[in-house]
Amino acid sequence: MPLPHEHIRTTVDAYLARHPHERPRLGGFLEALDREADIVGRSTFSGHVTCGAIVVDHLGRVLHVLHLASGKVLAPGGHAEPEDESLAGVALRELYEETGIPPHAVAPWPGYENVPFDVDIHDIDARPRKGEPGHQHFDVRFLFRLSTAAEAPVVLQEEEVGGIEWRPLDQVTSPSLREKLLKLTPPVEPGASSASALIYNDRREYLLHLRDYLPGQIWEPGMWSLLGGGREPQDTTLEQTVRRELAEEAGLDIPDLTPFGTEYATDATGTTVPIAIYAGRWNGDPRELTLTEGVMLAWFAPDDLHRLRIAPTTSDLVRRHAASRPVGTAPQGAAVSAEDTNSRTWQIYGQRQLARDYTPPIPDQLSWTPWEGAGPGAEVLGDIAGRRVLDIGSGAGHHAVHLARAHGAHVTGIELSPTQHERAVSSHAGLDGVEFVQADVTEYLAGAEPFHAAYAIGTLAFIDPHRSLPALRDGLSPSAPLILSLLHTDLHGRGPSTEVAPREEMILLRDDPPLPTQMWVLAPQLWEDLLTEYGFRVETIDMLEHPDENAPVVQQLIRARRLPDRPARVSSRPRSARPPVAHAAVGVGAILVSEQGLLLGRHHRGTVELPGGTVEPGESFETAVVRELGEETGLTARPEDVQLLGTLVDHVEGVLRVTVGAVVHVWRGQPATQPNERVGEWGWHPLDQLPDGLFVCSAQILTAWRADLTIDHTPAHFTPFAHGSQPSKPVDGLL
Repeated sequence: MPLPHEHIRTTVDAYLARHPHERPRLGGFLEALDREADIVGRSTFSGHVTCGAIVVDHLGRVLHVLHLASGKVLAPGGHAEPEDESLAGVALRELYEETGIPPHAVAPWPGYENVPFDVDIHDIDARPRKGEPGHQHFDVRFLFRLSTAAEAPVVLQEEEVGGIEWRPLDQVTSPSLREKLLKLTPPVEPGASSASALIYNDRREYLLHLRDYLPGQIWEPGMWSLLGGGREPQDTTLEQTVRRELAEEAGLDIPDLTPFGTEYATDATGTTVPIAIYAGRWNGDPRELTLTEGVMLAWFAPDDLHRLRIAPTTSDLVRRHAASRPVGTAPQGAAVSAEDTNSRTWQIYGQRQLARDYTPPIPDQLSWTPWEGAGPGAEVLGDIAGRRVLDIGSGAGHHAVHLARAHGAHVTGIELSPTQHERAVSSHAGLDGVEFVQADVTEYLAGAEPFHAAYAIGTLAFIDPHRSLPALRDGLSPSAPLILSLLHTDLHGRGPSTEVAPREEMILLRDDPPLPTQMWVLAPQLWEDLLTEYGFRVETIDMLEHPDENAPVVQQLIRARRLPDRPARVSSRPRSARPPVAHAAVGVGAILVSEQGLLLGRHHRGTVELPGGTVEPGESFETAVVRELGEETGLTARPEDVQLLGTLVDHVEGVLRVTVGAVVHVWRGQPATQPNERVGEWGWHPLDQLPDGLFVCSAQILTAWRADLTIDHTPAHFTPFAHGSQPSKPVDGLL
């Protein structure tokens, strides 16, 4: 039978006795309690009760889950069922159903055994497809803490929940809940008052700190340890503690720090002290860091720890983390490739799903996002009845089965992970119109008949596009559609990259630990450039956002089409076997501007010059800029950090001189005079205090870049490159 009104009213009254100022805000809830309608029934659209479980772990983090129906990241919770005996029981049951955390693994927060921690009212959007009008949820939230420091096992209810996340208090999604939790900060992390950073690199090495040898004055004198320290009054969380310590001790900022566990160390008095451990990846050179404490920082492989003076607890912690990373052991001195990381991760993911015997249901409509109601359906693939369709990264096979049953397509599901392939075959083998193949998609397409259409729902981002797109071009018929759903902005609000490189994204289906992947999360223009380069025409790119504006995650849906085969290439040839007569000199000049001004050096003949020089055979202008910059100043840059301004053409004693000006936006290092170079004495000069005696080519480049600079020089004709709309113009230098 449903929960009685009296129990709900008594619970709400107990809450209001502690928070009387919230009575006006909860007026709608109180009015609903006065009506005869079933206030816990989910079909009571005048408003009904839901319950949430606010679970805090030993590091002071709050459990959140991604609800697939709404696309929101929220605390676990949901509707009451007839068998529930109390509102708190509803919260515990929902916690167990959605995450697999049983009631005995948590305990009520002291003082909140029978009183809700927070009550909130929020609007729920209408869902016409389910016949549900817009309505309100009266959400009653109960506060629990994990009853042990051990990490709780998590088994997700995958038809409703897409992942979990443990968030620091200041990142809790609900404003009213966040405000109350922040006031509980002192007891949130009852044991730990210190935090350390377990920093690792792609060579599977760990960053250790050699402490000063000051017996009786510091902890672990003369030993190798992790960077970190004790909590200060201004630290709201232990994550803030470890970030502050990294900045103070070594000037380090690790963007992605993930709680890993707790180390139990013994201080000088023999007392056991718990230390919260946060793990993060960094591939820098510790010799470039400035230490304010200790002797030095250095990288060590786990196999080398026995040679060090190091606490056994620290050594065990490093080895435990190394064993938990879901990639095979890298060869000495070699990094594990991004695709190897992904292959191993998806194998583990499939193993876990097989162990749970979970198969996602066959959808009624093809969806390109984890949430409902966003974007088109299968119609973007065109008429696929009787046509051969490729499902890239088919996983458990439910999308392929839908297209075969509902649209009459002949679908081949290609999946690299053996365990994911096993999931599909064990559930759907033998169905008409569907076949499942376990293989690398690029290798498979090399020997397959061309497909009439192909699609990937979130999966192509795990493969290097320079490898996948050429194979797809060769594996599709002319004019065949290629439909890609790709991550644009992740759950943390981190947008796409503007360079073709993978980055770490986590699969949050487990908390012991999350599964790392390397994804190509690229900007829409970058995907369009890549697809165009490899023989596709991009028709549209749509941004598919969550229905809730507070959910930052965005998918991009790219509709592309394979271009028809090109005719045979037209040949070309030189006029003769003799080389052309040399009559021009081609060089580059680089503009670098810092807070101190413009970088200039002095030639041994006395002129003041920008970095630059002659373009060598086979070089692009960008590559020439990078090479000359390194040779003359010792600074390092990448070609993609160079923006070409345009060409300057003049004549010197019958020789045509072509100078290409460039701006270098990013560089590393400090400029210094280099051996055997003609230009040195590098320094930064304010733009309004430039020295006399500028080299003519440098002067021409500077006035082409900034027409307001008052520099005299001989004339040159300047033609800007395509990123500007200015017409070709002369640069006469008479300003």
